[in-house]
Amino acid sequence: MKRHRRWARSLTAGVATFAVLLSAGCGNDDGDKTTKALNGALLAHVQGRLNEAQSEYQAVLKLDDKNADALYGLGLVEQNTGHADEALTRYEAVLKLDPKYEPAMVSSALIRANRGEANEAIALYRQAIGLNPDDAVAHLNLGLLLKKVGQSAEGDAEIAKASQLSPQLAPQSTTTTAPVSSTTTGKATTTTRKK
Repeated sequence: MKRHRRWARSLTAGVATFAVLLSAGCGNDDGDKTTKALNGALLAHVQGRLNEAQSEYQAVLKLDDKNADALYGLGLVEQNTGHADEALTRYEAVLKLDPKYEPAMVSSALIRANRGEANEAIALYRQAIGLNPDDAVAHLNLGLLLKKVGQSAEGDAEIAKASQLSPQLAPQSTTTTAPVSSTTTGKATTTTRKK
């Protein structure tokens, strides 16, 4: 239960970040229609109306098939609804469009870690942290994964960094091995996306 509350707090911060990105018009600027559709998708997503969010993200992609924010949001919906393969495909498409889209790296890493693809997940977390050293979730998940694969000292250092950046993410025990997920409540989330 405590872990779920940590996830929820992390999610709340991420939702606010994604909302700021969209209201600022991040992504491809194809006019008012795209921005309105993207904001509508986010609102539905934040309110947990995933079917509506999915439809809105798809509408954005009909207007602009290279809109990284819509692809990422659609990936989150798919991940939230148990379609990890489809979500991973979306995140990979986002990274082809924008190789520095750090939230897609973190979400991809989470899926890969859950699949047992530790080396790939570790590489993605490290790449994401290189782009955004203040991403506490990425540090925590990297730390937990490193500990799981036997790299305890490095894992502890990453967990300590996560705790320093965001004390509410500090695990009650450093033996915890479950990664922090941004998808547990079905709402949109991301970490700060730097351009």
